[in-house]
Amino acid sequence: MTEQTTRCPIAKVTSETFVERVVVGGERRREEFQREITWLLKSESQIFYMHGGKVIKEGTTYIDSTGFLSSMNGPSTKGACEFFKIDRESSLELIVMTRIIHAPVRESDDTKAYNAGLSVNDFKKYLIVPHTWCREELINDHWTPLSLQDEIVHEEVTWSSKWTDAESIAHRAAFRARCEQRLVPQAV
Repeated sequence: MTEQTTRCPIAKVTSETFVERVVVGGERRREEFQREITWLLKSESQIFYMHGGKVIKEGTTYIDSTGFLSSMNGPSTKGACEFFKIDRESSLELIVMTRIIHAPVRESDDTKAYNAGLSVNDFKKYLIVPHTWCREELINDHWTPLSLQDEIVHEEVTWSSKWTDAESIAHRAAFRARCEQRLVPQAV
């Protein structure tokens, strides 16, 4: 099983029903099974080049490498602004869009035991949910297998070349405060 380590907090724990197709005695059968899924609270921040309110190019995406909302520390927009001569009055705008995500992982008895003695600031271990664990949805009269995907909970512009430095700092601080207040569970 593939492991993942992170400092991101747990957003929720759900019981999900998955479907597996098996052959028993030469007959194909649809077998359901349930597993507990842990959803981590993560963020990602992506640079976008905008003109006239429309995206003309997607830039680099940064992920949480040292904890929740650390993706916001990654985007360096200064070089791009200098290279393309982007300032507050330019028709070309550079923005950073930050998304808050619930990401599915799972815990085994081993990872639960390992994580149990760790503090909030320690890196914890989780297992990637196998892509073979599928849910089924009835789409156009056919049962369609769907693997678990990240769920985007919220997204917001957290930096813009149109903002002053003071506005940028205020937007980022307000975003962080809202996320910490509304989205981060106090204890799971």
